[in-house]
Amino acid sequence: MIRASLLLVFLVIGGVAEAACPQITSVRFQTCISKAECSDIVRWSESPRGSRSDVRVVATIINASGDDEFFLLTTTEFMVAPMSTYSVADFEKLRTGNEVSWGQLTSDDGMCAVVLRNLQRDTSRTVTLRTLNLQKVLKTSFSEPDALWPWLVRVTARLLNRQGQTISVESGVLELAPSAERTKAFD
Repeated sequence: MIRASLLLVFLVIGGVAEAACPQITSVRFQTCISKAECSDIVRWSESPRGSRSDVRVVATIINASGDDEFFLLTTTEFMVAPMSTYSVADFEKLRTGNEVSWGQLTSDDGMCAVVLRNLQRDTSRTVTLRTLNLQKVLKTSFSEPDALWPWLVRVTARLLNRQGQTISVESGVLELAPSAERTKAFD
């Protein structure tokens, strides 16, 4: 028993446990037309006619251990950059480059905590992390045609055990495309 416990301690590298522990397998963004009918998206487009502004952020968690209660902590960050410098053609450059850093918006409540109960061994569960109202975020932080735009939004989920140790971390990134009307001001 002591040997198995020591092995588990050595398997934890950098605060994140190996595959034997519960894992967050994905963080995804969805738009929904009903509670049961949702589809995954990788890009959200601003529309003057009111595109679906609510985006649901979900995580899939697989439990391979005997524990059944966990904490799920999430943070939300945006990559805000000048519209005169970047465009929708630069999403991959923004995502993988080091030119612009991630930051939080004061208008967005970007931290959430959930207690996961009864996550039985050898099961998976999809959990809603939060709902982003992107029109509200744009209205409160980017209402006037401005030189800045939130090109990417990243939600990071951390799964913690009862002792507060991080056992899994996963992030999802959503591209935010400005409307044609907004981009015309900077062409």
